[in-house]
Amino acid sequence: SDFWVDPDFRGMSVTIPHKQTIMPFLDELSDAAERIGAVNTVIVEKMASGERRTLRGDNTDWIGIYNPLKARLGDASANKGGAALILGAGGTARAAAYAATQLGLERIYYNRTPARRRSLPTHLAVRSLVIYQDPRTAATTRPWEMYARRRI
Repeated sequence: SDFWVDPDFRGMSVTIPHKQTIMPFLDELSDAAERIGAVNTVIVEKMASGERRTLRGDNTDWIGIYNPLKARLGDASANKGGAALILGAGGTARAAAYAATQLGLERIYYNRTPARRRSLPTHLAVRSLVIYQDPRTAATTRPWEMYARRRI
């Protein structure tokens, strides 16, 4: 579309369900956006000469998740043995997983479909709880009591 190259276009917010699908249309990604695998902010950056514009994707969702958790839990060294329950496997869930990683928390995923959970980047995927056909049942690879001890 022409709005990408319009000189008045300065950037935009990206919402569900486009946080992952927009990525191929961008010139570069922040480290957070690349590691999370989702973008929620597009920023137009101009070269010093003003001749070339680049579209830079960033993810700020993780900061909105990280800051209140850090205020409550402390830094990564204080969270050994702690875990975060991540609901879903989309862009915001990926940001939550990245925030949990930055806080030193193990990630446990609860998602309706095994294939979607398997789509998470390997550096974000650790443990998973997956709902199968019956939403009243769940399976985990470790005893739930280990995670229930952690106060939130």
